[in-house]
Amino acid sequence: MEIKREEKINENGSHTVKTVTKVTNDDGWVDADEVFKNNHEPKNKLFKGKAVSFNFETDDPKVTRPFVRIISSVFIVIGLILIIIGFLHNDSGSLAVGGAVLIVIVLFWINGEKTINEIEAKYYKNQNNNNTDTPKDNN
Repeated sequence: MEIKREEKINENGSHTVKTVTKVTNDDGWVDADEVFKNNHEPKNKLFKGKAVSFNFETDDPKVTRPFVRIISSVFIVIGLILIIIGFLHNDSGSLAVGGAVLIVIVLFWINGEKTINEIEAKYYKNQNNNNTDTPKDNN
């Protein structure tokens, strides 16, 4: 089993980790958790064969902000569709209420994401300022 892990600190101070795991028949039986990283069952599952697993982790706002905006836009459109269908079919408003609840949850999610991004921006700014300061001599 071959594992290539690349860790990188971006210009804005955020972190990016890329991991590629390759398994061949010569490796024999290997733990599926190590290869696929998505086995949530309590008992171990073994894997034998050829596989390539790719994992990408980042806290870079250039990546996370567009992702949150796209996913939240999709859920807001779904909520609006539910509201429209609920009012058109006169189903006592259960679809409309469900759509409204979905939109409210998404709006809370967007607000929380903005708050987290603001906190991270302050953290990275402070971290960058601390790294660029020259040490002062006490002589």
